Amino acid sequence: SMACLLRMDLNGINLIFTGSYLPGVYYGFTCLPNWRNVYMGIISFLLLLAFAFANLRITRRLKHYHFLYKIIMLSVAAFSVVPIIHWVSISPQEEIELFLVQVLRMLGL
Repeated sequence: SMACLLRMDLNGINLIFTGSYLPGVYYGFTCLPNWRNVYMGIISFLLLLAFAFANLRITRRLKHYHFLYKIIMLSVAAFSVVPIIHWVSISPQEEIELFLVQVLRMLGL
C-alpha cells in the first residue's frame, strides 16, 4: 500500500543519513573519543526519533506528526554541520586541505 511505501522511503532516508554521518564522525574524532561520543549520541538520538516517527501508525493520520518529522530531519541535517565546523577548527591546515576538499567533491560542491 501507499503507506507502506512511504514508510520504506522515510526509513531509507534515515538509513542514508545514518550510513553517511556516523562513520565520518567516528573516524574524524578518533583521537577525541569524548567529542566523538557526544556527536554520535546526539545524532543517534535524533535518528532514532526519526525512525520512530516514520514508523508510527498515527503519523499517517495527523499532520502535526508530519510537521514534527520534518523538524526532526531538519535538525539532523542542521546538526551535521556542527562536527564539521569543530573538526575544521581543531585540525591542522594540511589535514583540512587533504580531506575537506575530497569530501566537498564527493558532495558535488
